[in-house]
Order: sequence, then C-alpha cells, then structure tokens
Amino acid sequence: MSGGFFPREHLRDFISGALVGSAGMWVLSYLIMAMGARETGSLSSVLLFVGTLVLGGLAGYLVASNTGLDYQSVGPATGILSYIFASLILTLVGFRGDLSEEISALGGYLIGSGVGAKLWDWRFPYVDDDEELPVPEDE
Repeated sequence: MSGGFFPREHLRDFISGALVGSAGMWVLSYLIMAMGARETGSLSSVLLFVGTLVLGGLAGYLVASNTGLDYQSVGPATGILSYIFASLILTLVGFRGDLSEEISALGGYLIGSGVGAKLWDWRFPYVDDDEELPVPEDE
C-alpha cells in the first residue's frame, strides 16, 4: 500500500465508486430544474444535500466493500472524487449554483461517503480478504 490520499492499487475502485456517486447528480439536477427549485436557493441546497448524502453513502459503501479499507480512508477520498466528477457533470449540464449549493453538495458527498463506508464496517467488521464470510445456520 502506497502512501498518499488513497492507495494506487485501489484507484479503479475509487474512481468507479465516485462515478456511481456522481451519476445520479445528472438526474437530480434535471429534476431540480424541472421543479423550478433554482429560484429558491434554499430548496435547491436542501435537495442537493439530501441527494448527495444518499449518493455519497452508496459510493462509500461500494468502495469500502470492494477495497476492504477502513472508513477513514474511504470516506474523504470517495467524497472528494464524487464531488469533482459531479461538478464536471453539472458544469456540462449548465447547473452551476451559488456558494450555498456547492457547499451543500460537497458536505453531502463527504458525510454520505463516510457514513456509507462506516456502514460497511458495522455490517462486516471481520471481513478479511483471506477468509470467507460465515453463513448463518437455519434453526
């Protein structure tokens, strides 16, 4: 494992998780524009935060399950990569918001990916690459 922001051997997992986390922003941005929520900055900020919280949680959970790394390294890396990819998508769509929308999106991705990775740790705290998961017996 190399030092740095995230291990290079898991780079593909981090990028794919970030793309999964940011792909839903394309749909969410069109929904916000169709609802006319751009006029009220607070409503679009709340929708962006909730959307990125869910999408970041999904991305963090997927990256943690594929890499087996702890939530402290998966959460911030996945959240920042998801935000970067989502910002690129939203720039292409033409949905660049003000500071409150950007901060709510970044915060949602960071918190969501950290919580999603932590959910993987809570669900499978004993996962090791060399061991298979125990199967519960029927009673």
